[in-house]
Amino acid sequence: MGKLKSWREMIPLMKAIYERNCVGCCWHIVLDDDNIEDGHVEYCINYAAEKGHQDCIALGPLMLSASRTQRLRASRSYYGQRS
Repeated sequence: MGKLKSWREMIPLMKAIYERNCVGCCWHIVLDDDNIEDGHVEYCINYAAEKGHQDCIALGPLMLSASRTQRLRASRSYYGQRS
């Protein structure tokens, strides 16, 4: 799996997740709390699979392929847009 071309590729899924769940649902620890390490992303991927939330599941491969900088940029950018 290659790296994302841009962190902006994650924004539509992040928007869908926040529209359904105002605290970031399965991705709360990454999107709201800036926990951007691979272990945090893997936890969210597993949690999304357990819960069966399709938008959260779809965000998984994008987050996993993103660099830590891209993850942080995406979460901070989107968090600022919804404030």
